[in-house]
Amino acid sequence: MVWFLTVGISTITYFKVVNDDYLKTAIVFIEFSGVAGIMFYSFWKGKFVKLAKIDIALLLTLIATGFFWQISENVKIANLLLQIVIFISFLPIAIGLIQNRLKEKHIPWTLAAIAYSLQTTSLLINYDGNLYELFLPIINGISSLFYYEKCVKIQL
Repeated sequence: MVWFLTVGISTITYFKVVNDDYLKTAIVFIEFSGVAGIMFYSFWKGKFVKLAKIDIALLLTLIATGFFWQISENVKIANLLLQIVIFISFLPIAIGLIQNRLKEKHIPWTLAAIAYSLQTTSLLINYDGNLYELFLPIINGISSLFYYEKCVKIQL
């Protein structure tokens, strides 16, 4: 649920960060669609778990970021803050992988790392001076590479 809300708002703000460019936003929309699909599937199968303290803290941070965005009308900083929330929201998975309590397949993380690398490369090739459009693929790409590395290490 945290990812669904955060990635949903991130998709909207990123669209504004990249000046309403549908192609630059495509990967973010695909990510949101995947997260939405997983959330609704989990809900349908009754696999939702109780929110942990970190989830509640992230939801409160998400609400604060939303207020900041609406009050300041600074969509670029709001989107950067959302990337930080998304990065932090991966911590429970990271801890679970490190402690061997969780298992993840590496293929989704591999695809995400490749996608964010390609998006970053594309943005750099077509760089228009908007540094803020790089934060989303770089931060999410680093997260994906970390999880890819942990998943492959655990599976070997």
